[in-house]
Amino acid sequence: MKIILILCITFIYSQCDQLAQYPCSINPQCEWKQSQESGDCSDLNQSECLSGQYNYCYWNSSYNKNDSSCIGGRYILNQGECIESRNILDNYVSGKIDDALVNFFMKNGFQKKYINNRTYLTYESIEISYSDINTNSSGVKIISPEIRLNESDISLLTKLDFISINLSMNDIITYIEQLMYYEQMPQISYLDLHFNNIVTNIENKREGNVEFKVNDIRGIFDGYLNQKIFEDIDRGVRIPSNNQSINLSMKGFEITRAYDKKGQDLLSGILELFSLESLRYSLYKIDNAELKAAFLPSQNKIEGYFNFNHPHLGFDLYSSSNAEFNFIDPENTKWESGKIDANAYLALPSHIDLSLFKIPLFQKSPILPASLPGKINIGFNAVYDNDLSTFIQSIDREDLIIDSNAKLQITAGLNNLSFDFANPILNNPNLKLRELRELKNISYTRFNIDNFNIDGGLSNSKLELNSNFNTNFFNARLNGDIDVFDPENPWINKLNLSISNINPVCESIISLIERESNIRFNRSYNNIDINLSGYVHHPTIKGFTIIND
Repeated sequence: MKIILILCITFIYSQCDQLAQYPCSINPQCEWKQSQESGDCSDLNQSECLSGQYNYCYWNSSYNKNDSSCIGGRYILNQGECIESRNILDNYVSGKIDDALVNFFMKNGFQKKYINNRTYLTYESIEISYSDINTNSSGVKIISPEIRLNESDISLLTKLDFISINLSMNDIITYIEQLMYYEQMPQISYLDLHFNNIVTNIENKREGNVEFKVNDIRGIFDGYLNQKIFEDIDRGVRIPSNNQSINLSMKGFEITRAYDKKGQDLLSGILELFSLESLRYSLYKIDNAELKAAFLPSQNKIEGYFNFNHPHLGFDLYSSSNAEFNFIDPENTKWESGKIDANAYLALPSHIDLSLFKIPLFQKSPILPASLPGKINIGFNAVYDNDLSTFIQSIDREDLIIDSNAKLQITAGLNNLSFDFANPILNNPNLKLRELRELKNISYTRFNIDNFNIDGGLSNSKLELNSNFNTNFFNARLNGDIDVFDPENPWINKLNLSISNINPVCESIISLIERESNIRFNRSYNNIDINLSGYVHHPTIKGFTIIND
């Protein structure tokens, strides 16, 4: 009999051992056990870094491929295995945890009710409810929690699929008590807090109704903090010597509806005013946002990363710095090098014509945005290779030092942005706004920026700049080469502005500038070229002639 029992148990375990995560989770005799492995992102090769398995890590491509590396501080690799279920024990522990949570709330004035397999905890206008509490090796999960607030003018309802935290219920209650009653930070070494599928509805009887949802919110802290460390950091007298990292992420935010007290759709109404109805189902969303920060004294490094993605807008920033940290006197930390890499973009689905001059509110305005740009992108990269502390001190002294350690790169581009100019203003720029508004049947001329781009860089104390600006009024190019060994008085090797393809409207504006300034621009085939050289404060300028009365 014993042999048969052992064989049955072995058979059940071996069945679980061979299952993947999904078959394991639906097998009542098995459960999926999550495990974690940590390490340094810098130890990973490119294929490992790009696999997506190593949390916090991403591949940083350099202009010099030899300098490309995996960055992000320390990673956490989530793994798992299918093991024999302990459902009976878990149910017993979950019941005890449920009792502990209820007792905590009841000690603080809440009343308990149990209706239709849900636990309700109420206190005055607040109601908290949930269907179940589960426990496993990784912590506690509260199933289907809801929070209701009912005031005289405002009601709020928040629903979630679950809330999970990698702590025991005793730890959770202890943490809450320390924060509430003693206003102290509890001792934290690793914390993983997870909110899934959040829907919030707010109804204000005087203002209206709004509803939004978030698919996923998660916060992970890995390090060690307590009240004493927090107070030392706040006073600036000491910093911890162990690694600390935090990762906050959000996915799938959307404002699903918003109505005023009369029932009018606020989300569509604003867009209809500006003829932007096509953006209705994409403008009020955020695909994802993520913030990572790591203090890594074991690597003499501190770094941060922020990423934001919207259907039409995106931004990411990575910064890092190497330093010899002074844990006893943080102000005397020696900063060795630093880097910032940032990129932003705006991408709209199509060329959108606003035609604001047709709207009574904007009629008779001297200048109006006429269309939204199809695309805008901005890139920024700054590197300081050595002795960053000296550079920081020069900023504090307001005596900026720019040497060969500083490298800077800026890129920007824009397509299809236009403005409507009132023709009376183009014909007479001195026309006052009051006089413009007294006119009838004002017509407008459209100024369209076909494309604009700029590419500039600072390296070895030399600033170089290249830019193109193409419009239906004119085309312009700007090229520059400037030495900045002395930031107070840089030397211009060359700075050239070239204007071509000048149309009659632009020509009339240039003529007005010439008359008002008593100058005449030199022309070559109707092109204007202006050149600057010498010291910035006293440059030599070529390209126009001063007219003496």
